[in-house]
Amino acid sequence: MAVIPCDTLHLEMLFKITTRNPDLAAGLYDDPDLMWDDPRSGYDGLDLAPDGYIWQSFIGETSEISIDRGIDARQGIVGRPLAGVMVAKIHDPRLEIMNDPRIAPHVVTRLRVGSQVIFQGEIDTLRTEYEPQQGVPTTTIEVVDGVAALNSRRLDPRPAETYAQRVQACCDATELPAVIPDSGVNMLPTDEEMTALDVTKLAADSEAGMVFMNRYNEVVALARGQETPNARKRAGAREWLCGNTGEGHQCLTAIATGKDTTQIVNALNARNIEFDDSDPDPERHRWQRVTYRYDNAESQRWWGVGENNVTTTLDKPQLDEWATYTFARFGEPQGKVSDLTYQTTDYNPDVETPEIVEVDVGDYTLVRMNDPTRAMPDIVSLQTIAGVQHRISPQGWDTRLTLLQPEVAYEPPIPDRVTYDEFTALFDDVRVTYEGVT
Repeated sequence: MAVIPCDTLHLEMLFKITTRNPDLAAGLYDDPDLMWDDPRSGYDGLDLAPDGYIWQSFIGETSEISIDRGIDARQGIVGRPLAGVMVAKIHDPRLEIMNDPRIAPHVVTRLRVGSQVIFQGEIDTLRTEYEPQQGVPTTTIEVVDGVAALNSRRLDPRPAETYAQRVQACCDATELPAVIPDSGVNMLPTDEEMTALDVTKLAADSEAGMVFMNRYNEVVALARGQETPNARKRAGAREWLCGNTGEGHQCLTAIATGKDTTQIVNALNARNIEFDDSDPDPERHRWQRVTYRYDNAESQRWWGVGENNVTTTLDKPQLDEWATYTFARFGEPQGKVSDLTYQTTDYNPDVETPEIVEVDVGDYTLVRMNDPTRAMPDIVSLQTIAGVQHRISPQGWDTRLTLLQPEVAYEPPIPDRVTYDEFTALFDDVRVTYEGVT
């Protein structure tokens, strides 16, 4: 029976500490063999478990873990958050997991490597399967992030407020922590009850911003343009230098590039939520959804019609600015690196954990590929990560990153060795402009 080495990997659940009931079998609550000290206590950057709770690890019997999370760039303006999922398969020969009353849906669960949390969420489902020819029952635990919580809570109609206030209200209703660097645009009220997830998507589309769950199960809401390295402040942003040359590089096992129209937006149908109080008779005042059409004729002539239908809550001048920005940002395809794949096989706790396991949605990635021994052009790209996948098994650890379209194009050559700051300095005078957009 092959299991994942557990020296550095920890699949942990957060349990409440309770006094053992003598009428219950030993081991169900505060058995000394189960209630260890909080494993985070020896690591910087990780808080201790809340008072009255403790983390317990199950990684010693885990045979396989998969993680998928990020945004869907084909929806909304920049993209819409997808429910992040971690699936762990655990060998359970004595059926202890299924018989432990603490392990149930909504228990907080995380995957940790050393001091770094790779995924955190709540248990959604547990399933135990037993095949006699294999000899060992296997329990599959599915853990989901906060997107599921946002979809389970309904909110009353929202008042006029900023982008940041609207997203924060959704997080407060679902008790999710939030990271919102900028207040964003002022938004009109909404007209009906919606789920917190739908309100969040509506806010992101109106802002032309990017909302996602990070690996700590926090809601991150970036304002318009902040998903791009040039528009977003670099302070606090994670920066990755990827490729086969340059300081701080990570070794790739696969790379996919392309130039497509996935994120082309050159036609917009904005169904705007508005309150019509123009009639002198108050009885005739009513909510309405007015559709405004915007077209970028030049982009359509070259690339075909890339139509996007979204619901917004903006006044008309703000809506015009929103359309202008969207066409300038997504009016034509950019050559891009669409996927990167890495392999991490080092589980030795005596060596530093490879940095690639810390990668998160919203990070910036500098891709620099140059192989002078082959007849291939340089690959140079500075992009934002839209999706993260991990596949962990006894045979190894593969990480796959999906990237958003870059903000600007840059043509090589560039110096053979380059750091992140040196490369981004090349873009200092390049900004997305609104000129020539109709």
